[in-house]
Amino acid sequence: MSTTDRQEVLRHACTCGRGEYVVEHCSPDHPWARGYWYEADIICPECAAKYVLEVREKKVVRVAKTDVLARAKKETEWHAKLREIEEHADSQGHYDALARWLGSFRSVAAAFRATRGLMLTTSEGTFRKRFSPTKEWAKRTISYRELPAALKNVNRTDPVLEDLVKEAETLWNTSRREPAILEAIYN
Repeated sequence: MSTTDRQEVLRHACTCGRGEYVVEHCSPDHPWARGYWYEADIICPECAAKYVLEVREKKVVRVAKTDVLARAKKETEWHAKLREIEEHADSQGHYDALARWLGSFRSVAAAFRATRGLMLTTSEGTFRKRFSPTKEWAKRTISYRELPAALKNVNRTDPVLEDLVKEAETLWNTSRREPAILEAIYN
């Protein structure tokens, strides 16, 4: 069992002045570890309701809690959109058609070459070990981003699916935006 060594490196008044920000330098307590990180906390109910301290590139910054929650909401919406894409593709029989297509190759190597750009994994070794021309394999392995392109291999197009994928991409991009920095707390 390992523990973490912590050293307080900053303690100063928070934005409202009724509490404080605390930043700790953390590292594993065993000699072969090389990494370190910071953990930060707001010890003030008023400021903790409005702000969050985030660690970005070994710096601690204060950001608006509403921005952090909005980002988390977009990520939740992205996950829901992925489920919607999968349900839609399944209800339209796309995964069954892809499974039939995958089963039509004479060898695993031929299937790998045909699907290389469509998959979440691109390692030929992993592909050879796990390949199975089934609906479940297609669901698990073909990226949602590449599903419309994969369907072209089975002479299918689905404008609804393409729109769902575009919506998912928009949600993904907005969920990756970091909240604006209001103040640098510790460098």
